[in-house]
Amino acid sequence: MEETRTLPALAAGPVEMPFAIMCWSEDFDRDVTWNEHSHPFHELLWNERGASTAGVGPRVWTITPALGLWMPAGTLHSGAAAAGTRCRATFFGFDAVSPISATPVAVEITPLLRLLLERLAEPGLPAGSRAVTEAMVLDVLTPSEHVQRRDRYQFRAVGRDRAGPARGGAAEPRLGDRGGGGGGRLPLRQRVRRGVPAGDRADPGDVPGAVSRDSVRGSVLARVSRSR
Repeated sequence: MEETRTLPALAAGPVEMPFAIMCWSEDFDRDVTWNEHSHPFHELLWNERGASTAGVGPRVWTITPALGLWMPAGTLHSGAAAAGTRCRATFFGFDAVSPISATPVAVEITPLLRLLLERLAEPGLPAGSRAVTEAMVLDVLTPSEHVQRRDRYQFRAVGRDRAGPARGGAAEPRLGDRGGGGGGRLPLRQRVRRGVPAGDRADPGDVPGAVSRDSVRGSVLARVSRSR
């Protein structure tokens, strides 16, 4: 049996919190879904066990013990978790910390970050120890490097840029572009191997030492003419 939870949509802003960073966790013995809602504070979603999802607009993020999701304050999102999942969330005071991103972004839950977050969840943690642990969390909390690399290059399908540069001005990088010459074209063999559409493959003349069909046809016709 599935459970549906309804939460309000709240604008980003400072709210009274006993600590700069607070923790929440829950074990689910049934499938659970959350309606679209938002929090006044920043949130880091991660799981101790199992997988869950969070939806932001048309995009759906998968949350696992190894990969969490940073949710900026005020961002509308929905969620779902399967039975057997232990979900955890860490809340960051809106006016107490600087956000690591203005938009949702994946966060690698490293062993060090996990230990620090678990320590903040310990009851009765002394104020001095909490302050040190909170500072260390903020020091190691960063967007996933894999996501940063993907967003930096933003490759798109080969052949879509034939009409020219995007309206913003410069053309987007093409698959295989490494910043060197040649317009980012891959060698023919690599392009065929990677399944590049035939209409966008390099001509045989792009390959050093290759002979085109036209040159072969011309050579054959010339020999036939001489033999006559």
